[in-house]
Amino acid sequence: MLPRAASMNQTNSPNGRLPELESLRGLASWWVVVGHVAYTFSDRLGHIINNRSAVDLFFILSGFVIFALMDRKPEPYGVFITRRFFRIFPAFIFVVVLSALLLPMQISALADSPHVTARAISRIASLQAIGEHLPAHLALHTLMLHGLAPTNLLPFSDIAIVGQGWSIGVEWVFYLLAPFFLRVGRGGPPGWIAALAMVAGLWLLGRTPGLRENSAFVGTAAPWLALGAVSYFWRKVMVAGAMQWLWPTVGLGVIAAVLLKSPGLLIWVAVWPIIVGHQGLVANLPRRILNSRLLIWLGKTSYSTYLIHMLAMYASMIVATKLHLNFTGYAAVVSVGTVAVTALACAVMHDRIELPLMEQGARLAARMRRSAPASV
Repeated sequence: MLPRAASMNQTNSPNGRLPELESLRGLASWWVVVGHVAYTFSDRLGHIINNRSAVDLFFILSGFVIFALMDRKPEPYGVFITRRFFRIFPAFIFVVVLSALLLPMQISALADSPHVTARAISRIASLQAIGEHLPAHLALHTLMLHGLAPTNLLPFSDIAIVGQGWSIGVEWVFYLLAPFFLRVGRGGPPGWIAALAMVAGLWLLGRTPGLRENSAFVGTAAPWLALGAVSYFWRKVMVAGAMQWLWPTVGLGVIAAVLLKSPGLLIWVAVWPIIVGHQGLVANLPRRILNSRLLIWLGKTSYSTYLIHMLAMYASMIVATKLHLNFTGYAAVVSVGTVAVTALACAVMHDRIELPLMEQGARLAARMRRSAPASV
């Protein structure tokens, strides 16, 4: 998952902020948690929950919010990257180091479980292989460039140490490239075509051997990130006086979601009336729900939730195994334990790691900004 970049208050202004997107990110992060918990005792249930589609939704959100941030608040490249680095790196490296130290615990939780699934067997194999190349994996994860290592040269480079951390590799390289894409795209229709061609090129590069198997390569998520960026600029057009395109946009989005079999895209389409500021029952009721205190909190802590929940789940699996429970009892303990430990851990991480380091990054970026011209 992807960290929140900037929340966008409900308003009809194309440059307004939408706190509902934070809540949506929070729900998506717990969708990922539920999917991973399901895989601990049922491959079939895990497939049905399809939490990979939640990550696709994360990428759409990230594309939308990052391009909104760059468009609304232009700043020098170094300032932009500094802010983004301090947003995602501290919590990520904390979980990477903790997970590396707890590799034996992770393997034990999966191998000793009385309900070993095919997904668990696959993860055990990857964790055991990771140990053979741990220094290389740690180096790449420290740089957040594990998405650039072909898996035929470094097996499991995308899911090493922190399995769900593959998406952070995508996110970081997206941050590095996004300002360049924005600059190209501002060149009018030729620029739009060039930017989309580069997106297609990244996607095709991700189909090559070695990178095809590396889910952390940015090309694998390029279409979703691009969709988020295009959504932001289409929103600007609509709220500036083209609201007659609301329902045709929703209709086309539903068709695309069905054809692509993407629940994440379908959810994005469902909240589109909220995103463009539509004032009707179809938007107002979901808007109230998404602005509830609980969902806003889930959004604020979504990044830490995404990063820490697997360790919480492994700890819960060990406890459930030691209790010698039947299937129902095992599933209940793992589920409740994962939710409880994740909720506590993500709150602590958000308050003690994310917020302080974000503030430090903001101070550093402010000093850099005073000595540089404003353009991203």
